Amino acid sequence: MNALNQAMFGQASVVEPPPIPPPERARRRRKLWELAENLHCPVVGTCLPMPQLRRFARRFGFGAPLDDDYRLHTEAVVRSMEREPFSQALHRYFEQEFATTIKTFQQADSDEAVAALWREFLDRGKVAAAMWAALTHKAAGSYTRHRIHGDIHMLSHQVGAGQAADARRLEYLEREHRAQRQALEQQRRDSSQEQAALRGRITELEDERDALKAQSVQAEFLRQTLADYQNGARERAQQERIEALQRENLKLRQGLARFENIDRELSDAREDIAHLTRERDRLREERDALTRLLQSEECAQCDSGSCELKAGEGLPRSVLCVGGRTALLAHYRNLAERAGVELLYHDGGQEDALSRLPEMLSSADAVLCPTDCVSHSAYHCVKRQCRRRGTPCLFYRGSGVSGFSLALSKLASLAPKPALEQ
Repeated sequence: MNALNQAMFGQASVVEPPPIPPPERARRRRKLWELAENLHCPVVGTCLPMPQLRRFARRFGFGAPLDDDYRLHTEAVVRSMEREPFSQALHRYFEQEFATTIKTFQQADSDEAVAALWREFLDRGKVAAAMWAALTHKAAGSYTRHRIHGDIHMLSHQVGAGQAADARRLEYLEREHRAQRQALEQQRRDSSQEQAALRGRITELEDERDALKAQSVQAEFLRQTLADYQNGARERAQQERIEALQRENLKLRQGLARFENIDRELSDAREDIAHLTRERDRLREERDALTRLLQSEECAQCDSGSCELKAGEGLPRSVLCVGGRTALLAHYRNLAERAGVELLYHDGGQEDALSRLPEMLSSADAVLCPTDCVSHSAYHCVKRQCRRRGTPCLFYRGSGVSGFSLALSKLASLAPKPALEQ
């Protein structure tokens, strides 16, 4: 503790330096609590900022008040001399905070190299990190550590003297400031008298400005011409940049065009898939209808009473087909005959007169109308007449044989009611 008191109250500076001992070599870097007692005060005071010391004080329950920097410093110095949780945490903090400087000092392999590095860092004003790295270096001897302690001690004197000089300088500057403020006020009063004269002069200068305006325009034109000439290199660089951006823009536009083409192709593919899916479902229904019609024909020719399907069962006796493909009329009739249905046909206004439709509709029990192969006039006539007469009517898409067979099979489920669209 005597060494601590000397370091804290400034008595260490009168102690004669120890003789230079023979070089000593430790096996590893020293820990904080392994340093000499007189080194803890400068290490804690120089390397540990007060905000960080207050955080340590809260964490480890210091007895000193947090607003008393001196007592916090004293307690930290005393506790750092022993190996305890606070000194271990402080050691880790220094190691992490000064890791870069420690790595630099590790290149020194002798006491002389450590001392040289310390002097270099001291001259550069990097004191805290260099002091910790040098004092804990395994190659640093006791004389080098004593020199470092002395340098820090003298540096603290110089800093204190500088602060006192700064205080005296501040007092002098404050007096100068007050004098200058008084002089400034006097100048402001004097300037108010000069402003009237200056305003008259300003009026004269404005007249001269108007007279020189034409010359200034010409001079500005010449200056701009010269600037354009001098900035030719910049213009070339800007032109090259513009050309590069134009090339990049062209590439981006080409990429965007390819993307838009791919997007359109993808959209068309989705529509094709949806169309093919609908077509598949329609063909599947037509296939099932043809299968049922074929089964109905087989059952109609069967003599056994155990067959559940009979030709014409549930279907109207006579059906009028309006529209469709005339070339497939024979196939339409064949399918109708298989189902036990009498088929009446009107081509939907292609060759047959529309005036025949009302008469043919009156003799039919039901009506089939393929909407993809019939005239508008025939379509509206069929719809109007069937609604008026209450004749079952099925509008469907698909004028092929399979579409006709599917529509024919659906007539069995239609009761007499207004026309429906498939």
